[in-house]
Amino acid sequence: MNEKTLLEVSNYPLMYKKAWDSYIGFVEKNDPLFPCALDENEVDVLSFFGLPVRSDTAVICASKKGLEYLQDEAYHFGLELALNEIPVSFGSGSSVIEKAFRTGFLDGEGQMEYYLDCGLMDVFTHVKIKRMCSVILAREGCIYSPFHPDKKCGTWKKEDVLLKEYLATRKQNIILLGLSESRKDIVESALMSGAEIYVHSSFISSFHARIYAREGARIITSARDYIAARQMHGDTLSYPDCRGYYHYNGRSYSLIRGL
Repeated sequence: MNEKTLLEVSNYPLMYKKAWDSYIGFVEKNDPLFPCALDENEVDVLSFFGLPVRSDTAVICASKKGLEYLQDEAYHFGLELALNEIPVSFGSGSSVIEKAFRTGFLDGEGQMEYYLDCGLMDVFTHVKIKRMCSVILAREGCIYSPFHPDKKCGTWKKEDVLLKEYLATRKQNIILLGLSESRKDIVESALMSGAEIYVHSSFISSFHARIYAREGARIITSARDYIAARQMHGDTLSYPDCRGYYHYNGRSYSLIRGL
């Protein structure tokens, strides 16, 4: 192996000059800051924006339609996790429940380890992604993506979406706000690697989440339940009013659709 070959495989400023010039960082699997801790995975290098977030909690949401009536529950749960300063790992998604949880968590100014199913260079060219990433970074979060310099936005396939969810759930604790069939193998692999599974009781109607509940996953009804189950400190509560707002420490919060 000559000097030229070594530079090609290890020198990121030379390999990915455009990304490097855009302040995109890189972290390798054996680095202490590599965020996927449970098992060996197929991704050796992640690109990222922001500063790494120390999270041992992943949240995965049902991605199917028909759960609009639970969006306020997802919002409130995300809000209280954030208010109690519990950082989370989360795969980007666009379902009603995913949007509601993410909105509540960011409204509470929580730190999020966020995984995209597109390259970080796409952040600069797509307004929605750019806006979302700006909010996450403003909350001192971190945005990750497998780096594929040869892929452009619009060329990512279903397996890339599932890879994003796989990476986001390589944590010691996984909270299910429902579970779609396409994600059950991802949760199962985390469980086999030693993860603890929690099921939010409001989403017990989800068939695959209910299976885990029957097999011994812990049932939680709130962020406070999760904190107590982990024997962590945190007792911050928000209270609702008849208009659908939640209140804490003189501030009001509500579900902002479309974030």
